[in-house]
Amino acid sequence: MSWIALDDLTEIIKFSLENDTLEGPVNCTAPNPVTNKEFTITLGKVLNRPTFIPLPSLLIKCIFGEMGEALLLQGNKVVPKKLLEKGFKFRYPDLEIALRKILER
Repeated sequence: MSWIALDDLTEIIKFSLENDTLEGPVNCTAPNPVTNKEFTITLGKVLNRPTFIPLPSLLIKCIFGEMGEALLLQGNKVVPKKLLEKGFKFRYPDLEIALRKILER
């Protein structure tokens, strides 16, 4: 799943406005996407709390239907290819670093 720190998002907007060679759609995501499981484990680690047992896929499909399957079970790893090619430097490229900053831990 893709994610981004708010500080990086605002810097991307500024970078996009100042960079005349950047054209077309830009993926505003951190360069290191994670799975839902990785996100949950990392959040638990940052909060010093146990990680919950993941929901079985059949239960997710029953509760959320097609939308739940598409959003929670299928992996869509979006990366900011254009930004990286143009030399954008992320302040928070890794999830754990970003969560620690956001949660001040």
